[in-house]
Amino acid sequence: MTKQTDDIVDAATYFASGLFKSLEHANRDKNAIVFSPLSIFTALSMISAGASNSNLQQMQSILFPNLSPADLKSVHDHVSHWLLKELSLGASFKMASRLVVRDNYPVKNSFLQLLAEKYQASVA
Repeated sequence: MTKQTDDIVDAATYFASGLFKSLEHANRDKNAIVFSPLSIFTALSMISAGASNSNLQQMQSILFPNLSPADLKSVHDHVSHWLLKELSLGASFKMASRLVVRDNYPVKNSFLQLLAEKYQASVA
């Protein structure tokens, strides 16, 4: 694996374990928790790709706490490769990727293009 892939795997693992701990604590009295940390991580990664300023800083601190801002830019180039090629390890792996936004919410064309190119995703 490449350094970028290792960074993404580390970030996804860190995020998933923190998310599980939070959900487990919040749902202590429930019988079961069902969620997909990979789906949540991917959706938040897509959103962070379009974020800027303090929003980007906050998302980076949650998703990629060990990466510098310069490294974060290269992450989005490698996420789809990691998800669609390396994670499958020769198996068939498909993932639906679409962000749902409020009606009439302004979405920049540059963000739509980034989603299509880097994540093979769209906005609904």
